[in-house]
Amino acid sequence: MIFIMLFSAGLACLAWISIGFVLKFPALRRTMWPVWLLHILSAGTAVGSVVASGSPLLSFDTVFALIALSSFVVFLIVYVLVLRIPYANGRPAVGDTLPDFDITLEDGSRASIQKLIGDGPAMLVFFRGFWCMSCTDELRGLTKVREVMQAKGGDIIAISADKLQVLLLGKRNQATLPCQVVCDPGAQSITALNLLQANMSKMGKKVSIPATVLVDREGIVQWTHYAGIVMDRPDPKSVLDIVTKLL
Repeated sequence: MIFIMLFSAGLACLAWISIGFVLKFPALRRTMWPVWLLHILSAGTAVGSVVASGSPLLSFDTVFALIALSSFVVFLIVYVLVLRIPYANGRPAVGDTLPDFDITLEDGSRASIQKLIGDGPAMLVFFRGFWCMSCTDELRGLTKVREVMQAKGGDIIAISADKLQVLLLGKRNQATLPCQVVCDPGAQSITALNLLQANMSKMGKKVSIPATVLVDREGIVQWTHYAGIVMDRPDPKSVLDIVTKLL
């Protein structure tokens, strides 16, 4: 019985450790099914063994089972309330004309997104902020994509709902980023595009869901990627292939 409980505890620990491994693979990020599987196996093994053995409520085995079950419940709460991004209708879709909206440039001036796009295609990357490691990693990985965009007269524009001062401070701590960085104060445009992360908004923090919208010279949406969880990002190599083929 002790061996079974130690095995269950090991599975719970492995489940938390495996998160970093799972996030490295785009195909696993949306569902994180290996993490779920390990948590379910851990809790199921512990609880099942206690039930089968008929251990008393305050026994050592029951405490281990409760720990394994609690680990699963904690991950469930974190996933539902923080990591998961609920689906929303009305987001820019392929074939749509991108609505015009105003953003704030690094010098504090306001401009329309259509004016910023100019005559070239554009990739709009809506990111949570430089405090988000997944976001900064995504932006840093777009160097080759930007080269292709600029060769076609376009550029990559990264948009965040963070205040301008916060964005500028975060940018100073980054190496040269392959994109323009602008902000959407109060997340007004992000909200209008149905890109606001609703569960974070309920906790008093307005942030955009991680999203990528590729538009051509006419402002027609050619490709989109909307994250299913906050760490979900498109693979830079796949993005490069898509941009090369579509533009």
